[in-house]
Amino acid sequence: MMQKRIDLVDDGKPNHPVSGLLLDLETGEDGLELLDMLKAAMPEVPVTAFGPHVAVEMLQEARDRGADFVMPRSAFVATLPEMLERMKGAI
Repeated sequence: MMQKRIDLVDDGKPNHPVSGLLLDLETGEDGLELLDMLKAAMPEVPVTAFGPHVAVEMLQEARDRGADFVMPRSAFVATLPEMLERMKGAI
C-alpha cells in the first residue's frame, strides 16, 4: 500500500525540487517502512521524522534507518515554522 502511494508521486511528472520530507512515524501504517522506501527512492532528500516522545525505541530506529533529523512531536511542532522557511529557501 505504501509503495503504491510512492508510485503515485513517482508518476513521471516533475516533482522537483524537493527540499525535504516531513514524516510522522505514526502515520497509521508502518512509518519506519515508509522511511525505508523514501530513503531508497530519494536518498539525497533529507527526511525529518517525528513521533511521540515516549516512543524512544521508534525514534532511535528512525535514526538507525537513515532519517536525517529525528525529534519528538513537541519539538517538531515548536520548530515547524522555521523548518518550513528553511525548506522553502532551499528550493
